[in-house]
Amino acid sequence: MSKRISGDRPYPGRSLTSSTALSTARGHDDSIITGLVRDNGLPRLNEKQLAERWGVSVRTLQAARVKGGGVPFVRIGRAVRYRLEDVLAYEQARLRTNTSDTT
Repeated sequence: MSKRISGDRPYPGRSLTSSTALSTARGHDDSIITGLVRDNGLPRLNEKQLAERWGVSVRTLQAARVKGGGVPFVRIGRAVRYRLEDVLAYEQARLRTNTSDTT
């Protein structure tokens, strides 16, 4: 293994002064920091972000997609995204005032 010289960049071709390079060097990108991925101006959450929001596992969300009846989602290739407006509508529809409320 060669010793790194102080002038060597850990990411060739990128300046570590740019925000993208700094974020990448920290192991994340700005879309994760803000919690939203934007597609045509519409905010979208990935599985991990929604799981963190609700305090459930990613597997729970995956099981809900298989069973149906959960939050509508978009699948492009292997990526699953949830539109924020769908998540908010789903949460709003499930507001309850007491534990015996079934509707």
